[in-house]
Amino acid sequence: MIENGQLQGFISMLGTEVAALFVHPFSQRMGLGTRLLASQNALSLEVFEANAPARAFYAKHGFRQASTRRHEEAGLMLCCLTRAPISG
Repeated sequence: MIENGQLQGFISMLGTEVAALFVHPFSQRMGLGTRLLASQNALSLEVFEANAPARAFYAKHGFRQASTRRHEEAGLMLCCLTRAPISG
């Protein structure tokens, strides 16, 4: 997403899975992440368990924890989140 001529955020999808969603720190909490997420049919994603702000963001958008797994390279726990398709 470009605002004021600057890249402020992006979302990368693999089918209906969010592979990555990033918003520049100076642009966070301004609705950009919500707009990016709303622009896609996102039904699943993984987020580091320790990333409480991201987990809260996704919970606000209807994602619920389905399982956890260890990220092999980082050695940290991931939360596997899913949500029902949004109708309408």
